[in-house]
Amino acid sequence: MAHVGQEMELFTSGSPFKKIPIVGGKELDLNALYIRVVSLGGFAKVSDKNQWADLGEEFNFPRSCSNAAFALRQYYLRYLEKYEKVHHFGEDDEEAQPGNPKASLPVGAIPSSYNYQQHVVSDYLRQSYGLSTDFIQPCDYNKLVLSLLSALPNEVDFAVNVCTLLSNESKHAMQLDKDPKLVTLLLAHAGVFDDYGTFREEHWQSLFHPPRNPGTGDMEAQRVLQIAVILRNLSFEEANVKLLAANRTCLRFLLLCAHCNLISLRQLGLDTLGNVAAEVGLASARHRCLWLEFVSTTDQSEENLSL
Repeated sequence: MAHVGQEMELFTSGSPFKKIPIVGGKELDLNALYIRVVSLGGFAKVSDKNQWADLGEEFNFPRSCSNAAFALRQYYLRYLEKYEKVHHFGEDDEEAQPGNPKASLPVGAIPSSYNYQQHVVSDYLRQSYGLSTDFIQPCDYNKLVLSLLSALPNEVDFAVNVCTLLSNESKHAMQLDKDPKLVTLLLAHAGVFDDYGTFREEHWQSLFHPPRNPGTGDMEAQRVLQIAVILRNLSFEEANVKLLAANRTCLRFLLLCAHCNLISLRQLGLDTLGNVAAEVGLASARHRCLWLEFVSTTDQSEENLSL
């Protein structure tokens, strides 16, 4: 193969090759760049797969050179892309013929997928500008949390359905300690929130004591029932019991379920309370009030319940 530099000026589309490009304070080895890009399938494939950042690492540019990937791509497009078409892919050099208009930007120059690497800031730059380098690695539980927070019906339904399936899984049970916000968001999906001071009692009555005939057509009741099933399944895992027992909002939800008119929801609430009872700490005055209220109202009618 002829050395790239010997024929560069013939295929530079009006950008004659006069001096070696500089990237990160060092000369760019165009011959090595051409050989490497061609070995990966050419300019179009490298751009489509967003591999320019990987190429930048292979050339060992200084860590302070944050735009190395962009520079490699631009220099290749300017000096080597036409050469690649003619000498590697065997295309006709139509543009070199007199009278032909300048060709438009090649399709491969526009990647078909978004390059997330452009948002990645190296640890070296973060330290230089005093930015934090202490990151928490995201996990699949974070995706469920984001879906629940989105308030988009499809995303919320998907997250709740995934939680329902995982709560029934015996080999790979959900681990709530991976992201405790899951419990809070699932309860919010059922209408029980951490900050409940602004809610009047009739709101709880309409949610847990619906003035209509319960059934599969009762969407609100089915939604609460789905969350109760998830919490009950999770309460059988020892690793989840302590977290559920320490969550006061979760205990309020279970107590409301235990006093509900729906027999299935009431049974789920009692079962889950039985599973977490051993881990419920009574040192907190609020927890003591909750349990005392539960015991004192168990034999009373629902009209006297006040939570």
